[in-house]
Formats: sequence, C-alpha cells, structure tokens
Amino acid sequence: MAIRDFKQSSTLLMKFNFGVDSRGNDIIKVLNLRKVKPTADHQAVYDTALSISTLVDGNLTEVLRQEVLELVNE
Repeated sequence: MAIRDFKQSSTLLMKFNFGVDSRGNDIIKVLNLRKVKPTADHQAVYDTALSISTLVDGNLTEVLRQEVLELVNE
C-alpha cells in the first residue's frame, strides 16, 4: 500500500535580528503568517517574505515554511 500526502495548511515564518541586548545576545524575533496557500510556489512565498521584510526595522535572517500534511494509507 502506498502512503499519499495531502497539504492541509502552510505557515510562513520570518526571523529578524534587531541587534544585541546589554549582554551581547542577539535580539531575534519571529513573525508568523498563517493561512499561506498550501499550493503556493516556494519562490512566491520567499518573494513575499522579502517584500514584507522591507516594512520591518530588523534584518531578515531566515525564511521558513512550515507545512501540515495529512498522510493517508491507500
């Protein structure tokens, strides 16, 4: 039997560096955008993250995409 996967949801996570604190540790904040179309192309999601990053004071350090898949045994 084969296992098939069905994309249920997708989330865009963007990590920003806002400098360092008084102890010298990086100040990292994560922006989560839910309800990304599961069928959206990775390049389109990445380009969206770059566009959004221009509106944020911190430096974009990482772009992540988190997906939830339903696994079905057929």
